[in-house]
Amino acid sequence: MQLPIRLYRIAARRPPSSLATNSQLFLPIATIRNAGGLAVLAHPRQMQRPFAEIRAIVEQLVAWGLEGMEVIHPDHSADDVRMFGLMAERQGLIVTGGTDFHGHLRHGVQLGVGHGRLRVPPECVAQIRQRLAAR
Repeated sequence: MQLPIRLYRIAARRPPSSLATNSQLFLPIATIRNAGGLAVLAHPRQMQRPFAEIRAIVEQLVAWGLEGMEVIHPDHSADDVRMFGLMAERQGLIVTGGTDFHGHLRHGVQLGVGHGRLRVPPECVAQIRQRLAAR
C-alpha cells in the first residue's frame, strides 16, 4: 500500500494554504486509522520548507486525524529534533523515530541503529502502545 508515501509526497509539494481543501491528504490518514493504524508524518524535514510552513501543514493534518510525527531521523539535525519535538508536543502528537533502514538500499544503516548516535528511545514505542490501547 502506497498511501503513507503518497501522503508525504502530496504534502511536500503543496503550499500550506492549499491543504485545507485537499482531500487527497485526508484519505490516506482516514485509511490508516480505519485499518487500526496510527497515521504518522514521516521525516518532515525532507519537505524542505521553513518550520512555519511545516507547522501549518502539520496543523491541518492533525485536524484530519494525524497522530504522530517522526521527530528522530538520521536526516534531522539536533535543532530539527528539538523543533519537531516541540511541534509534536504542542499538537498532542506521538513522537516517533526511525533509523531509515531499507535493507541493502541504505548502505551503513543497520536495523535499529542509525548513523552516529541515533537511537530511538523506548518511550516512543510506549506512546504508540498507549495510544492504540486507548482506542
